[in-house]
Amino acid sequence: GLRNHIRGTMSEGSESGAPSSETVLFSETQMARTRPDSFLCSLAMINFVMHGDSQYRQEIPLRIGAIAAYIRHKGFPVRITQCLADRGPEEIERAGLVEADVYGFQLEMSNYPAMRAVAGIIRRRKPSALLVLAAPYPSSLAAAILENERLFDCVVSGEGEETMLEI
Repeated sequence: GLRNHIRGTMSEGSESGAPSSETVLFSETQMARTRPDSFLCSLAMINFVMHGDSQYRQEIPLRIGAIAAYIRHKGFPVRITQCLADRGPEEIERAGLVEADVYGFQLEMSNYPAMRAVAGIIRRRKPSALLVLAAPYPSSLAAAILENERLFDCVVSGEGEETMLEI
């Protein structure tokens, strides 16, 4: 089964203490992993550029940039990597060799095969790494994705800054 973890935090500007709209679903495999509280995780956010989405490695989606900036501001090391998958298999290999403890992926329908290939490289190299999916598509199918896709450990639904910090 899956564990549905809903964080109840006070929304900014809210005096009611209403629960946040961020949801994280964890796979059973991830629930078994633990790290000491003193462990400082590093985060790699890997963006897949497909079919002319971008011309330059420096162009990153606003959402990825916002989450990375927030996590860095909280004192954690973050690396953003662009995988220009249409340029060939060497791009997939390069993205799979990025070093981190936690990997964040923004899933879109067109990038799934490339993302899965990169996740497979990471999982073989670093079996204890946490692989996180986010974006509108996985949010709507989180339980189904985690039940059928063993490469990824959790799916974030909602904005993600606070959730990625908690993860």
